[in-house]
Amino acid sequence: MNPQQPIFTEKAHCQDCYRCLRGCPVKAIKIEEGSASVVDELCIHCGSCVNTCPGGAKRVRDDRTRVRELLASGKRVIASLAPSYVAEFRDRDPATIIAALRRRGFYGVSETALGAEEVSAHVADLIDNREPGLWISSACPVVVRYIRNYRPALARSLTPFLSPLLAHCKLLKREFGRDTYVVFYGPCIAKKDEAYEHPDLLEAALTFEDLRELIDAAAIDGGAVSPAERFIPHAAEEGALYPIDGGMVASLRKQCPVCDHRTQHFSGLEEICAILDCIEKERPDRPLFLELLSCSGGCINGPRTRKEGGTLVRRLGVLERSVIDGAEIPRPVSIDIPAAYHSRELSAPIFSEEEIGSVLAKTGKLSRGDELNCGGCGYGNCRDFAQAVLSGKAETAMCVSYLRKLATKKANKLIMTMPSGVVIVDKNLRIIECNARFAALAGKDAVTIYKQRPGMGGAVLEKILPVSNLFRHIIEADDDILDRDLHLGTRVIHCSIFSIEPGTIAGGVFNDVTAPELQREEVIDRVQNVIRNNLTTVQKIAYLLGENASETEMLLSTIIESFKPLQPGDDDV
Repeated sequence: MNPQQPIFTEKAHCQDCYRCLRGCPVKAIKIEEGSASVVDELCIHCGSCVNTCPGGAKRVRDDRTRVRELLASGKRVIASLAPSYVAEFRDRDPATIIAALRRRGFYGVSETALGAEEVSAHVADLIDNREPGLWISSACPVVVRYIRNYRPALARSLTPFLSPLLAHCKLLKREFGRDTYVVFYGPCIAKKDEAYEHPDLLEAALTFEDLRELIDAAAIDGGAVSPAERFIPHAAEEGALYPIDGGMVASLRKQCPVCDHRTQHFSGLEEICAILDCIEKERPDRPLFLELLSCSGGCINGPRTRKEGGTLVRRLGVLERSVIDGAEIPRPVSIDIPAAYHSRELSAPIFSEEEIGSVLAKTGKLSRGDELNCGGCGYGNCRDFAQAVLSGKAETAMCVSYLRKLATKKANKLIMTMPSGVVIVDKNLRIIECNARFAALAGKDAVTIYKQRPGMGGAVLEKILPVSNLFRHIIEADDDILDRDLHLGTRVIHCSIFSIEPGTIAGGVFNDVTAPELQREEVIDRVQNVIRNNLTTVQKIAYLLGENASETEMLLSTIIESFKPLQPGDDDV
């Protein structure tokens, strides 16, 4: 496992379903030998693949061992608790959470929302004092990574400040010493990337799942928790609004009244992509600040949260925790939190029409009309899929429509070349498909119809061969298979009728057991059986004779030895 890769694939659990690819907003999935792996340089760490994987093959990097080592070392370690804890741990009061973490060895617990308040203060000054332009919040690491990788022209519009978490780390180091270590607990997978990129500020990022496991293991009685268990250095205020869609904007408007008409908020990657499309086409000619959160509804619906209660209940919990009256809030600018965000545009290879066409041709798409753009492979259209194949991220076997056509063709070829008569009918007892041998068994009229309409699709079975009652029994009674001998004039037709789709489709295989070639095959088969049986018998007899001969030889040798005269020197017993 790459230590800097927050999301990876447990290949043994990958089920070859492509759900992760369909759910990935940036298609950062590579399919190789049927297994779907995450391409980290393309990934924005939104966690969509983790949540959609039905087999649990997409895993989140576990950093708990590193934290255990840190706590065991005796160093001062402070837990930075994401403000969405209010929505996630509605069954736990803050004092119980703090007590559990302190019992585990943490020096104290602080609210990440304190860093959010610092960010709000700096952004309010930015909006007040800078030239008119577009600014995008740097609070969400998924959005920041998405813009830097996939919207490079907008990278300069990211507010030039650290994220709330990194600002909080800086604040804690100033307050408690530079040798203080910070460990984050929250709903976000992308925070692990922040820990990797800023080891001087953030030691590790764990999830709410890890925190719940820790709290349960501590087994602390809420009624016995000391009132002294409080957040350090103090509780957060308006920063506690950050985990809900529009929370940052609400905080800004309290600090900077002129922000009211210049601030907008959006959440969910699909909506964010649509907004950024508009901005790239037509830049706003007025001051504008955008709060963008990758998770729909905000961090309260992060990838590592329990989805109990729904967005409304979770949102109300955050609002009740951070009630702000109408008074203007002072700007608590107390630390410098500059940051520079540069574009990391990914150079996508460009393929010619001939190259794309060659891949499409391999999947049976010889013209534009053949391109179904069904999305079954996980890509939006067939051409995107072809380019993914050319870039090594996809395999032609991922095309579901092509595989279906290929399977149908192979099945049809098999039916057509079988020496037996084969027919497939629907629940209305009309023929879906049959081969020429079936038509020959049915008679001259059927052969004539078959020549005019190969397969005889739509023909009424009863008019071709009087076996509809047998098929009706299989379809209506939902039996597996029915074997019968039918007497048609001087012929005896053996038929095996079976269910293909219960209650809907049935198939039948027919053989004329009175046909000379079939009689010859039957004779040959029986003679071969007799030969096999005789050989088996001979082998058994040979074995018994050999075993008996060996025993007889031993007995006779013993008798001979006993009647031999004694030689000089032999003991006389």
